[in-house]
Amino acid sequence: MTEKWTLPKNGVAPYPCAVALLLAGIIFFALPATAFSQTAHEALKSIQNLSAAERKTRLVEGAKKEGTLVFYGSLAIDASHPLLDAFKKSYPFLKIGHFRSGELGVYSKVSTEARAGRYDVDVIEDSPGASYGLIHDGLVDPYHSTEEPAIRREFIDPKGLWHPYSYLVIGLGYNKHFIKDSDAPRTYEDLLNPRWKGKMSLDIEDYDIFGTILSIWGEEKGLAYFRRLAKQEFLLRKGHTLQAQLLAAGESAAAPWLYSHRPLMLIERGAPLGLNFLEPVVSNPKALMLAKRAPHPNAAALFIDWALSEEGQRFVGLEIARSPVRKGQKQRFEKLGEPTTTPIKPEVMGANFDRYTELFRSVFNVK
Repeated sequence: MTEKWTLPKNGVAPYPCAVALLLAGIIFFALPATAFSQTAHEALKSIQNLSAAERKTRLVEGAKKEGTLVFYGSLAIDASHPLLDAFKKSYPFLKIGHFRSGELGVYSKVSTEARAGRYDVDVIEDSPGASYGLIHDGLVDPYHSTEEPAIRREFIDPKGLWHPYSYLVIGLGYNKHFIKDSDAPRTYEDLLNPRWKGKMSLDIEDYDIFGTILSIWGEEKGLAYFRRLAKQEFLLRKGHTLQAQLLAAGESAAAPWLYSHRPLMLIERGAPLGLNFLEPVVSNPKALMLAKRAPHPNAAALFIDWALSEEGQRFVGLEIARSPVRKGQKQRFEKLGEPTTTPIKPEVMGANFDRYTELFRSVFNVK
């Protein structure tokens, strides 16, 4: 079993807005030099030009000496424990430390520890918005995995700071008791049909999906569309899992921005749901980052390489039912691999979070 750290009762900070992120960066860089004289990138510099086989040999040798991997992430316990246990089966000489919280809790813990001059974490796993804060604050180091050539291009960060290993595809779920397959919306324009007024649900915190579509369409076109869409009088709910469950229960007829694996899992259990993808199809990646002051850099790099390898990606796709980023990789729900998606990116969402949040709440009248 993995080991767990727990946050203090008041240890989770609220979501870092853009101003808070800038302040955090200022505070962080104002800290005195710590005992860590070498960054993770510097520690791994000598292996970067080795072949994949040579690099793995060196990383294994280094990880054996380190003996530990410490992982902070927002991945749910029912998925993170199996994932870490699978890695440990391949590298049983490593002791695994695991801290799990929401995406903002992970950001808070890493940044708070750094301000205190404490560096325990090796690998950080989080969503695009929180990842932006960690990257902006200088808490992440670059690393280029030898597995990158096998990864779908839209999930590769040229700077090597952000390594998506799975992603959630955004799709429209609909209840077949209310909507026939032939009548289900297939485009964003279809959502404007008056017949759907008051019959669709929306998550009150879908700022990232909203903002990503604005970045694709352009704000003028995007805001004009969303203001028309808002007149459809959405049922506003919080939580994508809850939204999918209420859709299956018949509270709404359709939900355009679901994490698509949720309705597919409910369909497996007999729920009367259907699923369509609306272009542009947005995805929410979960990424791994190398902590700048990782005390076990070889173990960290070994884990990132494993998570992106065929073995790790098979586990991601088949065992924990997330969409893998590796080209042609099998997954539990093959339908999720069909569309080419536009990932929510840290540099887009993080830098514009306050503005997208304000616009979303204003357009959809979220109090």
